Amino acid sequence: MTGHSIIRSFENIMMIYLATTFYLMITISIEAAPSRGDLCDDMMRSVNSLCPRHEKVVSCPDAEQLQKRLDEAVILNWNLMSALAAAEAKLAKLKPTETTTTTTTTTIDGTSGKCHALGGLSYLERCYVVAFPSAARYMNINEAAEKCNETGGVLGEIYSFDHETALQTFIRPLIPSKNFLYVWIGMKYQQSTSTLLYRNGEEKATNDFRWDSTYPKGTSPHMVLEVGSDGDAAVGLWNSDPNYDIDAVLCEKTL
Repeated sequence: MTGHSIIRSFENIMMIYLATTFYLMITISIEAAPSRGDLCDDMMRSVNSLCPRHEKVVSCPDAEQLQKRLDEAVILNWNLMSALAAAEAKLAKLKPTETTTTTTTTTIDGTSGKCHALGGLSYLERCYVVAFPSAARYMNINEAAEKCNETGGVLGEIYSFDHETALQTFIRPLIPSKNFLYVWIGMKYQQSTSTLLYRNGEEKATNDFRWDSTYPKGTSPHMVLEVGSDGDAAVGLWNSDPNYDIDAVLCEKTL
């Protein structure tokens, strides 16, 4: 709750207290007074304190006017009490601001934020970046693995169809003037079982991914991700000879 809200709540409480006190004083005075003349001045001070300034009563009113002022005081008191009850209900629902601050900090400083700062794509608490050869135009599989090692990573692996699609979308803006970009990746193709083998020993069926229309073929275990500039034609995985010259490499880092 802000300082302004606290002040308003305190003011409301004081107004309720004053309104209730004045109302009781006026009611008791009316019931106990032998005549209206003796208590007129005291009642006028009480009534005027509860009325807006432009409605001040400067002389003793008759009974009807006095009752009207008393009714207004009762209504004012009731409205103030209702407002205070509503404010207390809202206050009870407020949560500490520390929770929000902690959540925001975690989001900003988490894996996704660090990966974005490196120009990479975050997936499953891993960061994927595309590395290009330093001097030569292309690289083979061994040169690709060395390139990832230089950047503190390993050959990147793809874990699902959706992950493959996300990587293609991420890589597409990197395509040069030609229509395609070829990127070394880390899984191994096993022709005998029609599966892809991961570093941790896990296997997945080849049909869990999108492949180039003519692949897989042959027996080479090394894998490439093909990304088309139009996002549609001849894109997907293919198994490649390790000595093929490929444009770049997908590197995977754990942050």
